[in-house]
Amino acid sequence: MLGALDLMRRAAETDAPVLLTGEPGTGKERAARAIHLLSSRASAPFVVAAAAGASAEAIETELFGPTQNGDVPGGLIAKAHTGTLYIDGVHLLAERAQARLAAFLARLEDERGSQAGELPDPRIVASAEGALDEAVRRGRFRDDLFYRIGVIPIALPPLRERGRDVVVLAERMLAAAARSEGRRVTGFTRSAERALLAHRWPGNADEMATRVRRAVIMARGRLISPADLGLAEDGAENGRKLGEARADVEREVVVVALEQAAGNVTRAARAIGVSRPTMYDLMRKHRITSTDFKGRNGERPA
Repeated sequence: MLGALDLMRRAAETDAPVLLTGEPGTGKERAARAIHLLSSRASAPFVVAAAAGASAEAIETELFGPTQNGDVPGGLIAKAHTGTLYIDGVHLLAERAQARLAAFLARLEDERGSQAGELPDPRIVASAEGALDEAVRRGRFRDDLFYRIGVIPIALPPLRERGRDVVVLAERMLAAAARSEGRRVTGFTRSAERALLAHRWPGNADEMATRVRRAVIMARGRLISPADLGLAEDGAENGRKLGEARADVEREVVVVALEQAAGNVTRAARAIGVSRPTMYDLMRKHRITSTDFKGRNGERPA
């Protein structure tokens, strides 16, 4: 994933077309938006053209407007203008739409930089599920369009291949869901983390966002369990190791102390009978920051 993020940052420094590939739910639209926001076009529109579920005629008209071949395109291409046009599911475009898009990009390359250019000048970011070069070999996708939109190819890995990133991503989603739902849920039990890592995530980030939000709403305590996520855990809850159970209780004690002290580390440490340095060690161990509790009870963290 670090390699993909590096490519996204480097792509944002150029106007070159980008082709994002990956399974459904791997965050291709999020990646496209990130490239747009990091680019010099960030103040211009970010326009989405969704090919999935649209008829061949509808998506072609949506992209180009009621223009004919050779005319200045209207539609979403004109709407994007000097911003970014994100084509979600470019592999689903019909042959005629592929041909028109390839011709538009060729003409845009010829006219870009010319003072007399009359074409809209959007930056194209497209996405496809699976390897688009295979569709080219099978004759299902035009090779000229493939080479024009795939100047910078970026493959987004599925969650099942991202190791501990799964837990980090889930923690970020938990924090966002807790804020939006107004719930005092602060983390996952160790068994829930194991369940997150063991799950195959066929729906990738979209599935995770749904499971985490539901867990935040349904959780009875401050820590989310595998049952809250609707996931099976590796071994029964009652059979987990003593150290794991102790870690969950320890984290809960630290969270409650910081919450009652509104993030004031000195007061929280005093409340549970440990030194300030020990409190910081516990916070690092359990990935807790005092700023998460800032402003609660009207106080400031220290």
